[in-house]
Amino acid sequence: MSSSARCSVPIGFNSNPSQDDSRCLEVTFTPTASASDSINVTLADVSMYAPIQTMYVDNSSNAVEVKFTFPGTNQIIKAPANSQGYYQVLALPLMLQVTASAASAVTVNCWFTNVIISGVVWTGVS
Repeated sequence: MSSSARCSVPIGFNSNPSQDDSRCLEVTFTPTASASDSINVTLADVSMYAPIQTMYVDNSSNAVEVKFTFPGTNQIIKAPANSQGYYQVLALPLMLQVTASAASAVTVNCWFTNVIISGVVWTGVS
């Protein structure tokens, strides 16, 4: 089962945004080979008032690809095994709905933010 916590995105040296500025939501997904893991969050409930635009995925400790599906837009993001990266997201404006699936049991940490960050993926072998 996924877990989540709200966090702030620093916007400058030693500064954090106000309530209406940049925000992120930290989520830990734990899918297994037989069961996906999902999150369904109303953004206002976590003090986020702008749509999710970027997702950071830390899949560096997993030897399998993790697939993220956004049901509201049908976007699919595949995070390669042993990778970390930023992915631009097409999400619903007021909600965050994501399903994570993998070929084996994994724990993957993600951060969803309402700031546009250019997509980039780093891969390697752990």
